[in-house]
Amino acid sequence: MNDTTWIGPDERLQLGDVGFLVEISHTMRNSERFELRDLPAFTNHSHRPALTGWCGTTSDIACYAHGMAKVVRVARNGRALVQQIDGAELATALEELGFPELMPVVPDRRHGQAFAPTRPMFVDPGPI
Repeated sequence: MNDTTWIGPDERLQLGDVGFLVEISHTMRNSERFELRDLPAFTNHSHRPALTGWCGTTSDIACYAHGMAKVVRVARNGRALVQQIDGAELATALEELGFPELMPVVPDRRHGQAFAPTRPMFVDPGPI
């Protein structure tokens, strides 16, 4: 998937809406649709929320999590252009929707450890 994609139509979507981008793919029909949801996709066996990746296939219908996206344009017919979000914007959206634990873990190159930034990080520039 690109950084932006058209989804819908869904008359409920408005400019600025943020949600979990979920793909529903029907293998036999060779069709797919994307939805912007308030809840993430859940894996079909462990029933755990997922931010990215394949979440399972049932009766030839697969579910994929594609991170979070915001609506950047709404067409007259109800389709919406969504753009994936990351960084501090992603952390804020996950917190607002109640899933801060889904923030991807990024390596901390300074200490060789991993951490998950849940809020925008500020660095003290030191003496000026």
